[in-house]
Amino acid sequence: MEKPTISDTNAVFQAGDTMDTYLARAIVDIDKRLGNGYAKRHPELISSCIMSQTFDYNNTSITASLYELSEKLHEFTSSIMDDVKKQETTDE
Repeated sequence: MEKPTISDTNAVFQAGDTMDTYLARAIVDIDKRLGNGYAKRHPELISSCIMSQTFDYNNTSITASLYELSEKLHEFTSSIMDDVKKQETTDE
């Protein structure tokens, strides 16, 4: 995972596109499962679906970041341990 490079301004505009995508997807999914027009008659369900999509995206992003951090920490500690072992053999 790479460091995000999007500017604050672009992020604001992208947020609207993301919400539009989530909204359209929620409506299509609800209507597909519960019948045409159901989403329009139940906007609270649309809201819940959008929140769920947002939570899922956030959880996925955070998990990926934590996994990457864990890998880097493992590499770092392994490097330190290798250096300690080398130092121990030269001290003998």
